[in-house]
Amino acid sequence: APAPTDDSASPTSSTGGAPEGLPTGIRKSPPRARLTEQEKKNNHIASEQKRRNAIREGFDRLTELIPGCEGQGRSEGMVLNRCEC
Repeated sequence: APAPTDDSASPTSSTGGAPEGLPTGIRKSPPRARLTEQEKKNNHIASEQKRRNAIREGFDRLTELIPGCEGQGRSEGMVLNRCEC
């Protein structure tokens, strides 16, 4: 078996590797650079597109499940009106 090492000079505690003063299992990450306004805007646009895509895909799945909706142009209002929920 390997010999035990002396961790007394280490900034982490022997109870899970967390720096002293932080709960076990939490490691302090290095500070990240702040996002520019353009990066924030781009992130927001990407998130909104992802949300809209998820809604669109959900309606596409509904049209496959609701009788009479297959093969028609996808109108979300029409899908909801035909849905008996």
